[in-house]
Amino acid sequence: MPKDLITYQYQDTNICIRRYWNRTELLFNEKVADCRKGIVEFAYCLKGELGESVVAASMMPNLSLGGDMTLYIDGMPVAKAFKL
Repeated sequence: MPKDLITYQYQDTNICIRRYWNRTELLFNEKVADCRKGIVEFAYCLKGELGESVVAASMMPNLSLGGDMTLYIDGMPVAKAFKL
């Protein structure tokens, strides 16, 4: 069953970071912009473009907590999820 880690409204677009058991997706209005597959989590970044804006989702693993996911728009952090 999928789990939405972060949802964020930017202009007219719903941005979502969705996680399944073996993949993480960056979605714009329910359309996949980028995807990473894997069960073991290492540091990674999902990226996509919305018009002239760059959207990135960065995963930083943390052994005691599982990991943190941060959503950036044009390099500025706008949302964060902890203990993934």
